[in-house]
Amino acid sequence: MSNNACKGDVLTFFEKENRPFSVVDVCSALKNYGKTGISRALDDLVEEGSIKEKVYGKQKVYVYDQTKLPSFDENEIRKMEAQYANLSVELTEEQKKLKSVIEELKKITSSLTKEEAEKELTQVNEKLNEIEVEVKALKAKGPGIAEADLKLLTSVTNSFCLKAYLLNTVALRGSTSNQYLSTPYQFYYIVLSQCVSDIKN
Repeated sequence: MSNNACKGDVLTFFEKENRPFSVVDVCSALKNYGKTGISRALDDLVEEGSIKEKVYGKQKVYVYDQTKLPSFDENEIRKMEAQYANLSVELTEEQKKLKSVIEELKKITSSLTKEEAEKELTQVNEKLNEIEVEVKALKAKGPGIAEADLKLLTSVTNSFCLKAYLLNTVALRGSTSNQYLSTPYQFYYIVLSQCVSDIKN
């Protein structure tokens, strides 16, 4: 293959990867060319200024000329970093919630009998009834609920809905019916979530 083709592929490789490489690294990546051809292409590209050469002892390392890369908006970078940080926090919180749910499920399924679960499920559903009434009352008042109150209400609602689901799982243990689809849990979750969303908006 021609030297120009080799140079083009080597340059494209450095631009795409944008990190330091030795001759051996480039040869491993571009197996269509021999070491002599790649070494010659690197020398030419260094002379042209397309890539930079650094010498560490007896080894040469090459990297794409950073001045040829497009510039980035610093504000956009900071915005992306902030988004990444927020997503990392959210991920950590969701992982904690998942761990808590798994532990709660293990605890409930191992400590309650079917009859006990049914009894406690009835109590939880009664509490969900009360919460539904409170939510609808808040909704009737219109906007203006404090953010702290909204967060507390959402947390309590989610907590009781989750508990209802876990208890229902135990109550239906060994059953072949699909009773969950008609349990109060799903109804309350949909209704309460929608009400809370309406209040928030």
